[in-house]
Amino acid sequence: MNRYLWLMVAGALAVSACKKQETEQAPEPQPAKAAEISDTALEQADLPVKEDFEEEAAQKIDEDNLEGQLDALEQEIAADKD
Repeated sequence: MNRYLWLMVAGALAVSACKKQETEQAPEPQPAKAAEISDTALEQADLPVKEDFEEEAAQKIDEDNLEGQLDALEQEIAADKD
């Protein structure tokens, strides 16, 4: 009976030791660079939004030149991807 008791104690110690090694060796996750930018910095940044371009688009684009303007935008986007 003593032998089984000692085997159970040794097994429990071995299992607990293995779990401790796994948690100690686990690498810490590295924060993403985007996460380094604080929320207040984003709020204070002057980023262009849709409303900034609406007035200019309303003046430049009409029914006659809609297709040409759309083609120009598609070419600009394609050039940015390359």
